[in-house]
Amino acid sequence: MVLRVMRYVSFHPWGSLRADGNRRKGSIQQIVQKVWQPDPWKAKIKAFTAGAGVWWQPVIIGATGKIKVVRVSPEEIELGERTAWMATRQPPTSAEAPEKGSSSQLYLNVTHVLAKKLASSQRSGEWTGEVLTLYDCRFLVRFDIAMMPKEIVDSIVGPGQNGKIVVVPGSRWFLPTVWWQRPGRPDEHLYSEMVEESRYETLRRLDKKVEDLSWTEGRPGSEIESLGPRWIRVECARTLKAI
Repeated sequence: MVLRVMRYVSFHPWGSLRADGNRRKGSIQQIVQKVWQPDPWKAKIKAFTAGAGVWWQPVIIGATGKIKVVRVSPEEIELGERTAWMATRQPPTSAEAPEKGSSSQLYLNVTHVLAKKLASSQRSGEWTGEVLTLYDCRFLVRFDIAMMPKEIVDSIVGPGQNGKIVVVPGSRWFLPTVWWQRPGRPDEHLYSEMVEESRYETLRRLDKKVEDLSWTEGRPGSEIESLGPRWIRVECARTLKAI
């Protein structure tokens, strides 16, 4: 189970040894010993990482299923609440902290591939096709060429060609967000939020003030509303079926 969770959450390539924490026995034993503790706060176990780029953090699940991140030991757990662990992408270290324009996998400039697709579509006489890119080895980002706004197209392949489309991390969970950048103008936010596989629980809201996570259950074939234009779609690239 530990290996399956690490493989799903890790930003390392799917199926690689690094996504499994190199299968180090000591790392796996450390995770099991800490995560299987019934009360991590009483045992003084803090958030930690033990390989694969996975961050393990103790949380409290309420009676309604709401997940609450608690930075300090709670004085008491209310009726219906229970302790749990949340595994998320490990924050980048200070040595690899991503910055705009860096080569980090958390900052992805997709302008060139979009421009190339737009140019080939323009030669054929119609705007068609789709550009797919893998973000952080965790999300599949889709750009529908036919539905791109003209002003964004012109900024990429028109006179001057000074516009950029970049995918950068949003929130402390490092979810993909898409921005439109132009010299001399404020960056314009195009897309945020994520869409996971239907039939599984879907992350819907990140409230930084109360540090809650609300989860809702997706149904087969259901459309999950995302915060962005129809020409950009983001999907989780990893399957939950093995967990």
